[in-house]
Amino acid sequence: MVIKEDLLHYLWRIKNFDHTNLTTTEGQSLIINNYGTYNHSDGPDFLEAQIQYNGVVWNGSIEIHVKSSDWHIHGHANDPNFDNTILHVVYESSNEVTRKNGEKIPCLELKNRINTSIISLYREFDNLNWVPCESFIENIPDMVVFCAKERAISDRLHRRWQELNFSEKLNLNTWEETAYRLLCRSFGLVHNAEAFGEIASSIPFSLLKKNQDNIEVLEAIYMGVAGLLNGAFKDEYPQRLKDHYSHYKKKYDLREINIPLRHKAVRPFNFPEIALSQFVNLMRSSQIFSRLIETDLKTLKDLLRVRATSYWNTHFTFDKDSKFKVKLLGNSKIDIVIINAIVPMLYFLRFKTGNESWSKKAMNLLEQMPAEKNTVINKWTDLNVKAKSAYDSQALLELKKQYCDSKKCLLCPIGHHIMKSKN
Repeated sequence: MVIKEDLLHYLWRIKNFDHTNLTTTEGQSLIINNYGTYNHSDGPDFLEAQIQYNGVVWNGSIEIHVKSSDWHIHGHANDPNFDNTILHVVYESSNEVTRKNGEKIPCLELKNRINTSIISLYREFDNLNWVPCESFIENIPDMVVFCAKERAISDRLHRRWQELNFSEKLNLNTWEETAYRLLCRSFGLVHNAEAFGEIASSIPFSLLKKNQDNIEVLEAIYMGVAGLLNGAFKDEYPQRLKDHYSHYKKKYDLREINIPLRHKAVRPFNFPEIALSQFVNLMRSSQIFSRLIETDLKTLKDLLRVRATSYWNTHFTFDKDSKFKVKLLGNSKIDIVIINAIVPMLYFLRFKTGNESWSKKAMNLLEQMPAEKNTVINKWTDLNVKAKSAYDSQALLELKKQYCDSKKCLLCPIGHHIMKSKN
């Protein structure tokens, strides 16, 4: 019967196998005092374990494979990170394994110690459904789904933390720089997020503060770095911006980004020119970060309801006139900025300060906001898993992308519940 390594990891974590008269493959008596801590990073699968065999206590790591030959296939024999392995756990033993110095590692075979019905149930997750647990999901208790969402939302925010290489040792200036980059990226929405992130990386927050009293200079710097001032213009305003940028490019040694800005498939009110102008106007406000993170949701939305400069009232791009319309940041985009920038800011502050109230505020903001509307959330709704708030929709997006699509069912509370309830 086919078995996968992640199932063995799962069974080891929950200690679900026959423990009667444990022995190594060489017949030595074996006692497991500590199963170890599951390692999500490189190195052995379980760390800080403790076993006893032939009357001797061993402390170290445990490595798990489907077949013992996988030890050599995965290159562990010559990897010093695995020298501390005290037990090799396999579904099926085929040969002995050794550490780098040639010492033999004791092996425990699980083939005849696992209930075959568990393996059969796990194989039901290996399907082409939109989510692997689709045939079970309707009968999952609400509390289990809640736990899955709670795990997913925490994972999502922590992943953002890791992507930004955030550190608990950040001083105030680097904290502001990180918050500034988060905000700028969020103004780019889906199509231009990467480009806007690169713009913020190219223009330090300190440079923005030096010029925050002159909106025209700031627009020139941001539009120039974005590569939007390279053409010849008939309108006076973009020509002035171009002249400003020529001066400040030399003064600050600025460079244009290499990522092209996208207009195709972007609503005109979200064009990068409009978004950059709105962003610059927001960042000109004094003590903007403290105001954004220390207020309630209503006041926060009022702060974010910024407008582009007056030139954009009659333009969506340079040199092309349009009907007069004040380019105010709309409600849906404000929600996106809160979800993608303000909430992560609050979550990161929890690690920076050690104050749990920041992460609680982040979660409270999400719970007060409406659920996002997209095809993924609609599909969850079809499966009777509803999103009542942005907290729910963000969690369900994370579940789908990071768990369901990767078939990490045994790391998900829903998958665990299914396995446990059928056991």
